Amino acid sequence: MVGTKAKEKNKEKSTSSFDFSKIRVYIFPLLVIFIAIIGYKIRAVTGQTKYFIDPDTFYHFEIYKQAIQEWVPKYYPLANAPFGSLIAEPLGLYIIPALLYRFLSVLGLEAIEVFKMWPPLVGFFSIIVWGTATFLRPHPPAA
Repeated sequence: MVGTKAKEKNKEKSTSSFDFSKIRVYIFPLLVIFIAIIGYKIRAVTGQTKYFIDPDTFYHFEIYKQAIQEWVPKYYPLANAPFGSLIAEPLGLYIIPALLYRFLSVLGLEAIEVFKMWPPLVGFFSIIVWGTATFLRPHPPAA
């Protein structure tokens, strides 16, 4: 086929397009961190109250305190009085935040502060993982 000047101009325009790979590498991680910080701030609003919002949170806090002391609590003495009851929840829900408390207690944080910090931290890191999986995965080259 005969090459024309119009076709050569179209080729020049297509080769000089903006490279979005740099945006994906530099801007998207900053955007994900910014969104994660906003998510943390929104989730942390409920932890700023003096008391717990519902009675169920008090129950989980008491088991969390036992996980700090006993590491793997199996018995909850405040339920089913006067005998107490076995803990039926998955104990990993309490061991991981208790492990976080072990690290952050060195900084002088109390158990209740770390307990109230746990849900926003989980949300923060879930946004970071989502953003990493979404924006930083390799994309096939454009055709």
